[in-house]
Order: sequence, then C-alpha cells, then structure tokens
Amino acid sequence: LSPFVDWYKSNKTNWNNGDPCDDNWYGVNCADGHVAGLELQQNNLGGSLPESWGNLTFLVEASLDCFNHIGGTIPSSIGQQKGMLVWTTADDLIEGTIPEEMCNLKQMEILHMGGMRLTGTIPDCLSFMADRNCGLSGNNFDCPIPSWAKIHCHAECH
Repeated sequence: LSPFVDWYKSNKTNWNNGDPCDDNWYGVNCADGHVAGLELQQNNLGGSLPESWGNLTFLVEASLDCFNHIGGTIPSSIGQQKGMLVWTTADDLIEGTIPEEMCNLKQMEILHMGGMRLTGTIPDCLSFMADRNCGLSGNNFDCPIPSWAKIHCHAECH
C-alpha cells in the first residue's frame, strides 16, 4: 500500500483506509485481489512516485496524466512491472531521465510522457515503442534524438 499513501494528495475519502481492492478505492482497478490499474487523470495528485512503486508488480495501467502535480523522477523500480501495458504521465511535473529499467516493459502498448521536464538521452532500448502508441514531445531531451523516437514518438531535443 505504500505506493499509494506515499504520494496521494487528494481529498478522496476512501483512500488510506483499508484495502484498495476490498474497499473500492477511487481510481483503483483490481484483478484477483491485486492492484491492476490506476485511472487518476486530472485528480490533483501531488508528491513524487516513490521507489516502492515497483512493488505494484501486477499493475498493467497507470493513467496519471492530464495536469496532476506529480513531480520527482520516474523510479527505476518501474522495471519490475513487466506486465505494464499503459503508462501515461503527460503534462505532469516529472523530471530527470527516462530510466533504462523502462526497457523491461516490453509488453507496453501506450507510453505518453509528453509535456514534462524529462532530460538526457532517450534509451535506444525503448525502440520497441516505434510501432506502438508513443508520445514524448514537449520535453528537454539531449541531441541527437534516435530516429524511431523522433518519427514515432514526436520527441525533439533542445
């Protein structure tokens, strides 16, 4: 539960009490008693994603985009979520580099991280996203941008 209580800053009354699956926490989808999805777009989220984020190993969708206030960096533990299909944090305040551990998410179908404060190089091992739904525009990546990221993810360098 620590990935939730470590960063959720909303006024949802049923958070931080009980079990997210048994107690039907707002925005949390469960499967077989495990947290499988987070649909928390435009939800006034704050703080940063803790390293314990990777403990949500059954998570297949994290939709945290659309003007939340999540900052900090993408935790490297995200690589433990090998079943992740959807990761959307666009228009949040996340900064730093894309961790190489994201390359472990080979099943990912949707990756939207545009309009944030990402820097550094785009890991070339994410090239599997070239034929999937990918958005990386509006960041401050270093040049040169891999051609697959420029063409398919609309990434640009500054």
